Amino acid sequence: MFSILYTIYIRQNGGDSLNYWFSAYGYRFFTFEDVVDTLVEHPSTGTLLLLNYSLSKYLGISYWVGNLIYSGVAVMGLNYFLLLVEGISKDRV
Repeated sequence: MFSILYTIYIRQNGGDSLNYWFSAYGYRFFTFEDVVDTLVEHPSTGTLLLLNYSLSKYLGISYWVGNLIYSGVAVMGLNYFLLLVEGISKDRV
């Protein structure tokens, strides 16, 4: 639900995530070489650009579906973290 509301809000009001998602801008900002240069100069930003560039340009995934994918990964990560914390707390008892 949050992913849907987030996508609607960003599409209406704009945001940085649109700059990272190339299908929203018709791929006009970067070539693959630009993405690799950014990866070398700014590793954290470049990694996100490389991931989104691959998803949007080569697989044709839309901005909305990309947000759903990232939300799914976040939910899985949160569940894993909670299981990890629960396991650690049981070991201490």
